[in-house]
Amino acid sequence: MSGVELVIDTNILIYLTSGNRDIAEIVRKKQISISVITEMEVRSWPALTKSETEVLNTMLSQFYISPLNESIKEKAIEIRKINKLKLPDAVICATAAYLRVPLLTADQAFKKVKGLDLILINTNS
Repeated sequence: MSGVELVIDTNILIYLTSGNRDIAEIVRKKQISISVITEMEVRSWPALTKSETEVLNTMLSQFYISPLNESIKEKAIEIRKINKLKLPDAVICATAAYLRVPLLTADQAFKKVKGLDLILINTNS
């Protein structure tokens, strides 16, 4: 991978799918990666409309979807044990760590993961 890269969390992908322009500007012209967990979470999101599904499928075709491998699995176990994150969140953090790129999220829980290159956004403004 080359260029400006980001791993995006599930909440960021949901904001993008819903048409959030602020988030779209942040990720514009960046190489986006997601964890396979993020793909599974967002594709199974019950509130996803037909038009959002179309937008989502277009976006997913442009992203690198990182599979779960042994390194990510072991890092996720370590992150979960130390930080008491939910397993999907630990896998997403481990994916960013494995790929060595920043993680873009709106989830405050990720702040407690030491050594994680984190870009935390506030969506309450």
